[in-house]
Amino acid sequence: MIYRDDASHVGMYVGNGQVVHAPYPGARVRYDPADMMPISSVTRP
Repeated sequence: MIYRDDASHVGMYVGNGQVVHAPYPGARVRYDPADMMPISSVTRP
């Protein structure tokens, strides 16, 4: 999932409405709800 209008954040959907992502550089990777911020687009690898 690509977040924000400027595509400045990316998270990987892991199922059950959750994404795994690092909220900012240097932060630990964590699970959060997929709709935690505005979704710009969704793509598959």
